Amino acid sequence: MRQWLSGLLVGCALLCPWTMRADCSSSLCEPFFSGLYLGGNAGFVSYTSEKADLFGLFGFGEMIERNTSWTAGAQMGYDSMWKRALVGLVVDWNWSDAETRVTNPAAPPNVLIKGRMYWFTTIRSRVGIAMENVLFYITGGAAVADLKSHIAESTPVPPAFSFENHFQKCRWGWTLGIGSELVLGRRWSLNADCLYMRFVSQTVSLTVPSQVSPTTQLPFKFYDEAWSGRISLNYHFSTSRQM
Repeated sequence: MRQWLSGLLVGCALLCPWTMRADCSSSLCEPFFSGLYLGGNAGFVSYTSEKADLFGLFGFGEMIERNTSWTAGAQMGYDSMWKRALVGLVVDWNWSDAETRVTNPAAPPNVLIKGRMYWFTTIRSRVGIAMENVLFYITGGAAVADLKSHIAESTPVPPAFSFENHFQKCRWGWTLGIGSELVLGRRWSLNADCLYMRFVSQTVSLTVPSQVSPTTQLPFKFYDEAWSGRISLNYHFSTSRQM
């Protein structure tokens, strides 16, 4: 249900600027997106964490968990226009509280496996076309996120044992997306975008007690990706628009 609601939010956000077009007789219809801008954003992030049990410790090969959470952040960019064509660069940073927990029935009940995304940043180019007072664009570039994985197991049944492993790392990846932007006034605009982010995998050694396995260093591999949908309010520092 959350995935459907998230998709509906993104669709509405991307379509709303087109339905809110201003009268083209106004000077607002002149392209004005050139120059430096700064703003804030809010929306959602749908985080997917995949854990690959390469040794078969917990009885499953791969486990995929998803969680959707709110996100908020800030962005800064610079655009250049030639007639109605736009080329620009944007950098953003977003806080996230997305966390996944194991629900795979193959895992014993005393096993806890979690993944969490604390924040993410993208450095992207964007290319688009301005139509009246609305900009439509595609975007892509690099992404980095602070990702943490937590794997633990304990049992009071003899021979009793417990272990807990934390792995936290900033991992790079790539991102692609689409967006639209609506002119609100001489220096303000409303932006909506949808991004897909894929991060490089991470292979780790899980440390377990000898009661669990004769081999105390067991291989695990993490794969992480995310979708984000955000609405942004931007202030443009330079514009040739006359009011």
